[in-house]
Amino acid sequence: MQGPVQDRFGRDTSHLLDSTGVKSPEFATECIAAVEGLFGRSWLDGNEGQLGHRLQTLWRRKDWLATNELFGLGKTILELEKTHQQWLNSTAKKIKSGIKNAHGFITEILTCGSIKANTGKVSPAPGNQKGYDFAVDFSKRFQIFHIN
Repeated sequence: MQGPVQDRFGRDTSHLLDSTGVKSPEFATECIAAVEGLFGRSWLDGNEGQLGHRLQTLWRRKDWLATNELFGLGKTILELEKTHQQWLNSTAKKIKSGIKNAHGFITEILTCGSIKANTGKVSPAPGNQKGYDFAVDFSKRFQIFHIN
């Protein structure tokens, strides 16, 4: 019997296959590649910047839980880069700097990229915005703010 098949990152993503067939079998690897694209392989591998960052530690782990977490982060990155690439780049720079609230910025990416509204537009808060992380703007000037 053959063992698990590993992707180009040395991860078994078979548990992340879309059983509906809507997403390609490579989608999980594409999501992990989005993490690599945003943060850079060299930084993730610990070859530059502050060492020992929790995202670098997660990147080195190859277990199913770490793979799930990177998949989720990458999926939200793919969603956000369609319309918020500049915000993503700025947020990734803050995360990579190793500041104390880097975990909060990762959470902002996860939350903002996970929220959907059929008739509204989700937007991250502008840089240094106090009080909320993202807003959902609906037609007719109706807004919902996610308070931090």
